[in-house]
Parts: sequence; structure tokens; C-alpha cells
Amino acid sequence: MPKAAAPSPSTWATVHGNFKKFDINELNRVVLDYAQVELEAAARKRQRSGLTKVGAGLIFWVALIGLCGPLIAAGVFLSGGGLTKFSEDFSAGVEVPFIYIGCALGAVSILYFLVPWLQESHRQWNRNLVGFSVILLISTVLLLVLILVSDPEAYPRFPLLLAPVVLLVLEIVALVAAFRLYSKEKPPAVDVTTLSSDDLEVLLASRHRALTTLRARSIVSYDEFDELDRTPLFSTDGRA
Repeated sequence: MPKAAAPSPSTWATVHGNFKKFDINELNRVVLDYAQVELEAAARKRQRSGLTKVGAGLIFWVALIGLCGPLIAAGVFLSGGGLTKFSEDFSAGVEVPFIYIGCALGAVSILYFLVPWLQESHRQWNRNLVGFSVILLISTVLLLVLILVSDPEAYPRFPLLLAPVVLLVLEIVALVAAFRLYSKEKPPAVDVTTLSSDDLEVLLASRHRALTTLRARSIVSYDEFDELDRTPLFSTDGRA
């Protein structure tokens, strides 16, 4: 699998070796390498209105639920007796709206990760986009298989197949984009001394999240966490 030329601090903290010695200077360099991407995202967030910010928060939760959308649709399809005939206590045709809702949630999830990534001027390899796209693709294929092997007399195939096929195409587009459109170069370097206080706060918050992940993985101890978190955002060996 490809690797990001400049991984996000959170990703770096997630994959940092458990037995590898932690160096705050190394994390600082990771933060600064990824700073251009981080600051661009922060600038877009600042441009949002209050209502847009609320909507973005809601979409986040919808996107998380959407990761299970096709699986939920598949479960409803099976519960309705879709492989044979509709059960007596299950209204005929109820699978269609559930399949559409599940696939719509899946589409929201894909777009939630894909659109912000496409907006980046220096797109780095995004394993979250790829991973979630693959998960959704597998569950969508499962849903399609269940529909194709179901009783053809139970319900017309076209209404059942339309939404999963559209979602499958979107997932393939996301995967192709992830593999074809990422940059193999690091973003332009950021000079810490020229950053505004708001921008510096964004980068420090990014480092804080990475340190929190490292602490949760017992790579950074609770005793040293606060001291590391207060460390200036530059390498003590003189390198930015």
C-alpha cells in the first residue's frame, strides 16, 4: 500500500511502533510537514457560518452511521424474507425504502471523507478514505448478492438494485481517486515564526491529539504528557 509523504500527526501516532523510542522532535517535524494541509482545513472551517457548523457536526454522526448503512439494509432485506418470500408479518416492498436509506447513508459516509480530501491542494495518501471505502464496498457487494439470489417473484429487481449499484459506483470512484490523485510530495514547508496565534493554536491542537493517542497506547506516560504538550513546536536540535 502507498504511504503518505507527510502523514497526519494522528495517523503517525496511530502507527508509531510500540517498542520504538518516542522523540518529541520527530512528532514536531510530522506536525510541521503536515501543517499546510491542517491550516487549509482550519481556514475552510473558519469560513463556515454558525448554521453550517451545526450541519457539519450532524453530518459527522450521519457519516459514522452510514458506514453500516448497506449492512443495515442487508439485515432488513433478510429479515423480510427477501431470499425466499416475504414473511406474513413483514409488509411487501418495505425492503426498497430501507435499501435506499441504507445506501444513502453509505453515500453520505463516502462523500464525508472524499470531498474534504479532494479540496486539499496537497492531497496526501488517506488510509481512512481507502479503508472506509473498502468496508462499504464489501458490504454493498454483499447486499447486491443477497438481492440477486433472492426470489425474483418477491419484488421487481430494478428498484432493489438501483441504489446499491449507484453506491458501488461511488465507492469505486472514491478508491480510484484515492489511488490516483494523492500527492507523492510533501506540502510546502511552514515557517513557525510567521504563523498567527490562531494558526499556531491549530497546529498545537493537532499535536495534542497525537500525544493523546500516544498516551492511550502507553508510548507516552501520563507523567510526561503535560511537559511534552507544553514543548515549543520546533525541534530542540534546531530543525523545524
